[in-house]
Amino acid sequence: NHDIHRQNLKDQMEKWNKREGVPIDKSVYFDNKSLDQIITLKFNPGSGTALFITADQGVTILMCRPRSGEEKEKIRMEEQAWEDSAANRAYGEALTLKKSDPRSPAHNYGNLKLNFATFSALLWT
Repeated sequence: NHDIHRQNLKDQMEKWNKREGVPIDKSVYFDNKSLDQIITLKFNPGSGTALFITADQGVTILMCRPRSGEEKEKIRMEEQAWEDSAANRAYGEALTLKKSDPRSPAHNYGNLKLNFATFSALLWT
């Protein structure tokens, strides 16, 4: 279950936070796709060439960017719709649903530092 994996991961990251004394971002949310990539240890989305469209695929620092409550709720609704329509979706529809720009990196030093610490906690767990 994704919710169990999500909670266990956050708990382990919190333990790392307390042990190392390094602040991490508490508003990180791992969507189902990210959890699947973590579970399967998929660090690289494909080739060795970095492309903009695949910047947030695989286990990357961008998955540790914070999300607002509204973003989290939108992701949950999209995942539920994805699961509900999985049996009757055409290939073209699935491809269209998957298209989106990758998340943007941190915009200032403080957020970047917090993002690195959060990603370190993720890698440690």
